[in-house]
Amino acid sequence: MPIITNNNTQLLFGVGDISIQIGYKKLKSPGIVQFVEVDPKPIGTPIKLGTNEKVKMDEAPVTLIFNQIESIDVLINQLSKLREVMGGKRDARSIS
Repeated sequence: MPIITNNNTQLLFGVGDISIQIGYKKLKSPGIVQFVEVDPKPIGTPIKLGTNEKVKMDEAPVTLIFNQIESIDVLINQLSKLREVMGGKRDARSIS
């Protein structure tokens, strides 16, 4: 899961030991994405975490907090570009 070196947190994906959970308090409020280490399972397996299937804000070692929907769009766009490069559909040098 996280590798912390010199104030730099890195998450290593691909072995099924990171659960990704979302959360929000109410509609149209800031939303969060949390990354929690779990026992390895096939990638994409739904996992129940925390009390009542929820993880409290301070239970996750890594949390992304989004105040604007546009910020989520930017992250999705960058991940989509990375997917194309990793899948061989796009040259990394063409990404801006």
